[in-house]
Amino acid sequence: MKRILSIFIAAIAIFLVVSCTSSLPAKFTKLADKVEKKGATLSEDQWDALNDQFEEMVEEYTDHYSSFSRDEKKQINKAIARYSAAAVKYGISDIAGDVMDVIEDLPSTLDDLIEGLGF
Repeated sequence: MKRILSIFIAAIAIFLVVSCTSSLPAKFTKLADKVEKKGATLSEDQWDALNDQFEEMVEEYTDHYSSFSRDEKKQINKAIARYSAAAVKYGISDIAGDVMDVIEDLPSTLDDLIEGLGF
């Protein structure tokens, strides 16, 4: 009985990790879209909330990096670069340095970063 319960719990844990990581690229893209479109009208408090959300997503990304496909990593890296560019564009200097540190820590390619920034 204990063995069946252990297998069941392990299966649920695996399902939760897979389902969370599979939606992360879409979450990053949605967040980048939002700050690109509405960044100029966001208040400081709204930026703070978005930055907190962004940091949590980046932490989840780095924690589960190996579980993402190459295409998912590329999508996330582009969204991170787009978010960074929007933060810099709208004068959110606090996040700019933090984001650049995150980008340097991620095993991403220079091509993804350049494409994400729109160069």
